[in-house]
Amino acid sequence: MGEYYEWVNVDRKEYICPNDFNLGNKLHESAFAGNHFLGALYNLLSTDWRGDSIVFLGDQSNITEKDLNPVLRSLSAERQAWGESGYDADYVTEEYKCVSGLFKEAEKEVRHEIEYMIKFNDFRNNCYRVDREDPYKGLFERKSAFYRYTINHTKQEFFDIEMTRLTYTNRDGVLSTRINPLPLLMAFPGSDEDSCTGLWLGDSIEVSDNVPPSGYKDMSEVYGWDRMIYKMQ
Repeated sequence: MGEYYEWVNVDRKEYICPNDFNLGNKLHESAFAGNHFLGALYNLLSTDWRGDSIVFLGDQSNITEKDLNPVLRSLSAERQAWGESGYDADYVTEEYKCVSGLFKEAEKEVRHEIEYMIKFNDFRNNCYRVDREDPYKGLFERKSAFYRYTINHTKQEFFDIEMTRLTYTNRDGVLSTRINPLPLLMAFPGSDEDSCTGLWLGDSIEVSDNVPPSGYKDMSEVYGWDRMIYKMQ
């Protein structure tokens, strides 16, 4: 089946799910440049999630004592206090709020889920934390946003999506669409021995249309699937 991923904000206890945007959950299935799931992330990074600790979390991940990344350690402490068994993602989907429904592009899938809850009066799995009396309040009012530059202030690096020409080749050797490297750069996958923690995980990330500060290194043609020793699932 492969590993499934969600964007998680550890500071705000929120996440967004690719299924809500009618996309697959695997790492490469929501990484193509310009998709609305990434657009929702960019909107959040420029507003509510600005400066927060985020991770593209795999559902088979288990943080261990060897993980020194501050974002992972914070999530691990929460999960341990939670006290129940399961993967890190199990804790997130149980205790965090899914904010996919803020976005117009997720309306079809999210509305379908809420209609199900209303029809069967079953709000036990109310991941959107909607009000029974006014379930659509505040939903579907935002739109995806796209910014040219994704900037890492910690490493003083950036990539320009207009200059990123990295592509993904599937198992059959067929060249697929151009990808945005941010999901891989921020990923924390499961226990696969060939997998690795994203190189930007835990760093301070900004999205902008303004040219990055002088002295920041342009990594647009450096970061990519084949250069980061990641086994595609």
